[in-house]
Amino acid sequence: MLLKKIKTNYLDKLFSDLVNQNDFLKIHHELDKLKNEDIELYFLFQNRILNTYLNNDVGQSFFQNKIIWLNSFDLDDTKIIENFLSFYLNAKLNVNLNGDSYLNEFQKLPKELIEKNINFNDLVENSYIYQYEILKHANVKHKLILNNHVFFEKLPNKFFTHYYLTQCFYYVIRNPIHIYVKFRSKFDSQQNALNFLNDSSNNDIGAMNENRAQIENTTTDWSTNVLSWTNSNVINTFRGQIIKFEELINNPEQILAESISHLIQSGIDIEIDYDLIEKYVNDNRDKFSKNVLEEINISNQELKKLKRELGEVSKKFSYNI
Repeated sequence: MLLKKIKTNYLDKLFSDLVNQNDFLKIHHELDKLKNEDIELYFLFQNRILNTYLNNDVGQSFFQNKIIWLNSFDLDDTKIIENFLSFYLNAKLNVNLNGDSYLNEFQKLPKELIEKNINFNDLVENSYIYQYEILKHANVKHKLILNNHVFFEKLPNKFFTHYYLTQCFYYVIRNPIHIYVKFRSKFDSQQNALNFLNDSSNNDIGAMNENRAQIENTTTDWSTNVLSWTNSNVINTFRGQIIKFEELINNPEQILAESISHLIQSGIDIEIDYDLIEKYVNDNRDKFSKNVLEEINISNQELKKLKRELGEVSKKFSYNI
């Protein structure tokens, strides 16, 4: 016990001095070393360091690695943008984005960090810690993460992510009628498909991995998910871009060029290569098949239910139910 106290006092002075000097490399080095020596003390000082730099202008320099969020209510709708960004950044910058789901990224975290189930309150209180650890583990300048969790905020200073940890985000929105029809077929049930759109959080997200904790599904309902990420304050603060799935299918060259322009505006040094974008579209014509937008078989009764539940938000994005 005495030795622990002596070590804690020593580390307290060490990190205080390093923070006063803004010696970022040394801070990261000492944290990495402490992580291997004493995980309890590591989390203690990691939390102090994060609180210091997340609330300080100097944090812009401390947090060098960033997340590019690719969000949608249904993760399948992110696949085209994920594939394109991975292709494009590899071709232009020789960068592998290593895109993966937020849930899978949690699987890679130290077991000491997620030894218990993670509920919504844990996500709210500790999202910055989780995302910092994800970036540390990935050890890449930009990490592409696919996400269907709702954007949350708990004033004054708790949000889904922090702008020091995030480069930018995309939100892919799709006509909820098409989502409904997809899950009606998957569940073989009209009611289950409607329930999914009204609260997908009720769907079992499964274990993190064997003998590991679970993370609560916070996708919530389609309307809440959409509104949380398309809020103007969220878009402006965290550098967001909304992509309509239908426009991506109908005009891929333009929408994909705009997605690269968004990276440029977010501070990534890359150019728009229209020839490379055209090549990608031509080589992946199957991804842009108009079949996904064809007329769908749906009854008036089903449309009436969808309009009652989703009509207001759908109309905001020009989806007429």
